[in-house]
Amino acid sequence: MEKSIKEGLNLKTRRNKKGIAIDSQITYYLIKDIFKAGIGAYNKEVPEIIFTSSSAVKWAFIEAYFLGDGYHAKNRIVLTTVSRKLVVGLVLLLRMLGIKKITLYKQRHIYRLNIFESLPFAKIK
Repeated sequence: MEKSIKEGLNLKTRRNKKGIAIDSQITYYLIKDIFKAGIGAYNKEVPEIIFTSSSAVKWAFIEAYFLGDGYHAKNRIVLTTVSRKLVVGLVLLLRMLGIKKITLYKQRHIYRLNIFESLPFAKIK
């Protein structure tokens, strides 16, 4: 994400204890109103444009999400979020890409999306 912001939007970023910060109102409105991706962890969702994009773009989105909020567990790939809208969008994207072995559960306030098959960018045993 940081690389995309720096190279794609040519904006400066800074790191803080919460992650990456961008001091730009234009970026705020781009994310909030154009991409409609939501502001704040609980309001995030998959941008509408991703659903109508090519499979390559969908996979790139899933991979980028995995690199930020995903991990390998013993026999699965796990994606986490606190946003109900985002986890529903991730499930839909994975289904659109032909991924069938998925479970979803909520642990306290965190959704854990378990994927029990390999993805193009992450293999499981």
